[in-house]
Amino acid sequence: MSPAISKSNPSGGYILEIDKFSKGEFFHIETAIKHIWFSCSDPDEDLDETINRDAQTVLAKMAADVQMAEDALYSGDFMNPETGYRKYLDVDSFIDWRLANEIAKNYEIRLLNGQYMYYDPDKKKFCMGLLWDHDSSFGNSSSYGSDTTSGFMVDKNTTHASDWAHGYEWRHVRVGKIKDRWNEIKPGLLSSLLTYVDERSTSVREAQLLDIKRWNRGIDQSVSVFSLKTWLTNRIAWLDEAINALQ
Repeated sequence: MSPAISKSNPSGGYILEIDKFSKGEFFHIETAIKHIWFSCSDPDEDLDETINRDAQTVLAKMAADVQMAEDALYSGDFMNPETGYRKYLDVDSFIDWRLANEIAKNYEIRLLNGQYMYYDPDKKKFCMGLLWDHDSSFGNSSSYGSDTTSGFMVDKNTTHASDWAHGYEWRHVRVGKIKDRWNEIKPGLLSSLLTYVDERSTSVREAQLLDIKRWNRGIDQSVSVFSLKTWLTNRIAWLDEAINALQ
């Protein structure tokens, strides 16, 4: 992404966080239709500087961009390829974000905070990311059934952080693209994930032993690794069947 938006770079990009706790912050954005709150993550200072001849501030420019996207998403003409949501949202990035969180079964995507979106000035679109806050993922929490390997974390009946971004009105549009993307990344996905688990377990082994020694607690790493790899294997298998059955 190009350098962040600023007085000297008025066409730069920026990162926003969907954050229900940002109401108390000076620099925040609230959308007019869904009343979703965004806090400004980067840049997070000098947002009151004017950046053009209309005396528009950095924050005002961000808010205007977000509102144009929301207006298009919830308009009666949202499917228009020229003026609808696709003009403002990088759909592929939203699909990748959704799939990554479903693989991890990250229950925090149902919460109205900790979800990041950035504006790419080269694409002139909002992209979903960064992936964040996965401490309660991969079966490491029981909230919303996130410890089980079956079930979608987000479905059409769920109120969740990406409601603004996904919009239930265009769920049927995404199904075909989600299936295509899943089947594109599926070959080699599980083996890559299992290899990654093995590599990371090796890299943290010494630190884990020191932690157990210092605090006289912990579980055998081999048990944790086996459990995680089993969970991932079953999760990928369930997702493969369920995603390809979507209509």
